[in-house]
Amino acid sequence: MPALALAEEDRTMKWEAVLLLGTAQTVVAARTWHESVFRLQRIAAGARVEVTWTEAVEAASLARRGFYEAAKRDVGIAVGDAPESYEWQLTKLVRGRGVSDSDDGEAEA
Repeated sequence: MPALALAEEDRTMKWEAVLLLGTAQTVVAARTWHESVFRLQRIAAGARVEVTWTEAVEAASLARRGFYEAAKRDVGIAVGDAPESYEWQLTKLVRGRGVSDSDDGEAEA
């Protein structure tokens, strides 16, 4: 747990930088990403959530992409034409498993 607490402290400090320096669009994108990651944490902890693990991973990947695209726009860097370049690698692994939702560790609502 100490490593998790340290990681959370580090994340909090970096989050403050996003709040201070990011545009409203970037802050919203970052919050969306955080919410999707927190959902993954709840699933991993065995909490009941409204989506399957696969759906949660997909949502986190899309939210991550949205944040990176917004942050790049903030600093004047071209987003590019390959959105998959921002895809979370875990998403590819989960997709490749071919697991049905019923076998996916789905938590009931």
